[in-house]
Amino acid sequence: MIAMDEKTIVNKAKDVMFGFKVKLSANARFLYVALLVAENEFLTHTELSEITDIKSPVTLRKAIKELEENAFIEVTRTRYGQIYKVL
Repeated sequence: MIAMDEKTIVNKAKDVMFGFKVKLSANARFLYVALLVAENEFLTHTELSEITDIKSPVTLRKAIKELEENAFIEVTRTRYGQIYKVL
């Protein structure tokens, strides 16, 4: 897998955080930036919760679903956790 360079990560983060053409919740925006930095690692919901400080599992699942439905991420579920691929 090709890792994103720092400039690409910053530009994608800016687009999502400040590009209000995209209708995403604040939690989904914050989660997206966290996933950009994580770069396709195996992550459990507990780890994502710690990284993002989104404490509610329901809220976290909603943010993940929101990003999936809007084609910002692709989720591959494994028995060890999920792989979140930023698109």
